[in-house]
Amino acid sequence: MDVYVAEPAQPRGAGVIVIQEAFGINHHIRSIADRLAAEGYLALAPALFHRTGAPILDYGDFAAVMPHMGALSAAGI
Repeated sequence: MDVYVAEPAQPRGAGVIVIQEAFGINHHIRSIADRLAAEGYLALAPALFHRTGAPILDYGDFAAVMPHMGALSAAGI
């Protein structure tokens, strides 16, 4: 499973898991992780669509999102 990792320059000793939206680990999700790292948190954003190729999808393309969302399962995550 791919994971976006944002490491803090000065760690607080705590971490945060950033859960992606339906559109993958895109710029927005990476920016959230980066902002948390800037505050001292280790931030990890796992690619929940790892079994279907970990795509980065457009916010307006719901047709492309649906197959990836449909393939998610508790066991697969």
